[in-house]
Amino acid sequence: MNKYHFSTVFECPVDGAQIAYEIALNSRKTVYVEEVIELLNGIVAPIIQEDLSDLLKWNFKDADVYVVAYHSGVKVETWR
Repeated sequence: MNKYHFSTVFECPVDGAQIAYEIALNSRKTVYVEEVIELLNGIVAPIIQEDLSDLLKWNFKDADVYVVAYHSGVKVETWR
């Protein structure tokens, strides 16, 4: 099993807050980190965590996706 961890920040479309995300991809196949970074850097509009998780899963279908962040003091975890 291969585990890849990423950190990124996106603007929340609801309240404009800057949200720091911790992302983990778990896969039996190789995930090219450059592809993940390219995808993350290509997100220019505000995005909610659930949509970010869906986008990652869509692009890395062989990986289990886990995203965690705090929104207004609430820890939100998504698995795909």
